[in-house]
Amino acid sequence: MQQGRFDIVHTYTSKAGLLVMPSLNEGMGKALVEGMYAKLPSVATRVGGVPELLGDDVGLLVDASSPRELGGALILLAGDAERRQ
Repeated sequence: MQQGRFDIVHTYTSKAGLLVMPSLNEGMGKALVEGMYAKLPSVATRVGGVPELLGDDVGLLVDASSPRELGGALILLAGDAERRQ
């Protein structure tokens, strides 16, 4: 049986430790949905429909124009195993 696109994507996302979506412009954020399905801790920028998908209770949202804030969020998740859960 041939694997579908979603199965292939899930094979890779299930091996990742963190999803980072530093978009400057985004519609719905399909990659974010796939990462959420794989239960990846996520950091994404507050653009387009991303805040509706990923609230601060599910992941970390940062300002798209602030690389420093993005870096801080990554450091926070990398150093806090409990928060990554």
